[in-house]
Amino acid sequence: MTEYTGTFGDDQKGAAIANKQIEKDADFIFPAAGFSGIGVLKEAQKEGIYAFGVDSDQFYIAEKAVVTSMLKNVDVALYDVVKKLMNGDDLTGEQFKLGVKENGIGLAPIRLIQLSDNEQAIIDQAMDKGEQ
Repeated sequence: MTEYTGTFGDDQKGAAIANKQIEKDADFIFPAAGFSGIGVLKEAQKEGIYAFGVDSDQFYIAEKAVVTSMLKNVDVALYDVVKKLMNGDDLTGEQFKLGVKENGIGLAPIRLIQLSDNEQAIIDQAMDKGEQ
């Protein structure tokens, strides 16, 4: 199920969308919606379902719902840009792609659920592929 809030700043709209998805039997919600996502996480906790945080470790927003979070390591990107500037390099407007390999994204600790060895191996393999 996919639905857009049309804004990153409305936690109530996020909660309303989460509620609609929960009514349709969603059992795990992944909001990528800025502050609107906070409403999603809190609604997931209120309704007793799991959620996936985004951008930073959002476990502490809804400790009974957030299993893990996709981490956007903005500090790594900023460090790389400052390093270029310190080396006297000009910023040319080029795009940089920072994935798992470059530590631009990551995964917060998995909490609330216990993964099987096979499930953990799948995650580890996906993360290792990013290292190649």
